[in-house]
Amino acid sequence: MTSWAGCPQGGPGGPEGDAGGPQTAGRDGFEYAFFVARIRVLETRLLTRNHLLRMVDAPDAETAFRMLGETEYGPAVAAAGTAADYEIALAAELGRVFGIIRAASPEPELPELLGVAYDWQNLKTALKASLTGRPIDGRFLIAAGNLDRALFFAVASGADGSLPSPYRETAARARAVYAASHDPQQVDVVVDGARFAAIIEIARSTGFELIGTLAAASADLINLRTVMRIRLLRASPDLLRQALLPGGTIPAARVASMVTGELDEIAGAASSLPYREVVSGGVNGFRQSGSLALLEKLIDDYLMGLVRDARYVALGPEPVIAYLMAKEAEIKNLRIIFTGKLNRLPEGTIRERLRETYA
Repeated sequence: MTSWAGCPQGGPGGPEGDAGGPQTAGRDGFEYAFFVARIRVLETRLLTRNHLLRMVDAPDAETAFRMLGETEYGPAVAAAGTAADYEIALAAELGRVFGIIRAASPEPELPELLGVAYDWQNLKTALKASLTGRPIDGRFLIAAGNLDRALFFAVASGADGSLPSPYRETAARARAVYAASHDPQQVDVVVDGARFAAIIEIARSTGFELIGTLAAASADLINLRTVMRIRLLRASPDLLRQALLPGGTIPAARVASMVTGELDEIAGAASSLPYREVVSGGVNGFRQSGSLALLEKLIDDYLMGLVRDARYVALGPEPVIAYLMAKEAEIKNLRIIFTGKLNRLPEGTIRERLRETYA
């Protein structure tokens, strides 16, 4: 989820507005009145948990895909054709929703900021295609970004010169790191670090506080997850310093100090943080399953909790931001369902992996 500058909800720095929820300082919320009314209509079309569970209970992936086609995903499902191409349908639906936001937003800065995350995701996709010698399928490039997708086709062909800064510099760093390591995950590290830094800076300069709050919490939680992964892999602490994302509220030195501890010590070190229940739950889940899957779910559920209060905001950009985050969470749940159905995972396993819904 895209979350970007400030303190996690419940901590310092969370202003409250008269409309019953967080408000963006210095912004006239009344200019959002018509747009928020439209968002309320769109919220009624979000898939409920019961709808998702019916898809989980479908006998196969194709049946679940047909069920999805009976919702507002219908045109995207029809264009994709089969459940095996579900990613194409999900990308098309996200592009459609973002087109509504881009066209109707009273402030162009809002969709531009929200679109930045997709530009970075497209850069990552294009770089990996280029570095591994695979052709890039344009249907997997997300149409919600700000940059022309033709730029990413050029990147996939090895040409980064037309990219604006800082994408161009990041692409050069990622190529250099990959040349030295031949590890595609190092591309993720380079691009994700640049992505967070860019989004947080833009969020601070434009004053969209909810995005800043989400970004800071995301950086903290991803950094804590990285600590646990590196500890479990018995990898070098140097890897943590390379992988830490900027913009979180937890000092880098404090995060780094956790990497040498056992899991109980990591949970203890997080006991004073707003994320203590997420970390302790992730540790307990690992003990039972040997997997960090529960931690991943708890992280996503925590971030969803941060945007839920936006439904009580009558005016302002917060409901718009929250709706897009809810749509992203819905798409992640659909990805979990179709991945599970196509791989013939037990229905109980798929249910356990579903994230909290906004609807």
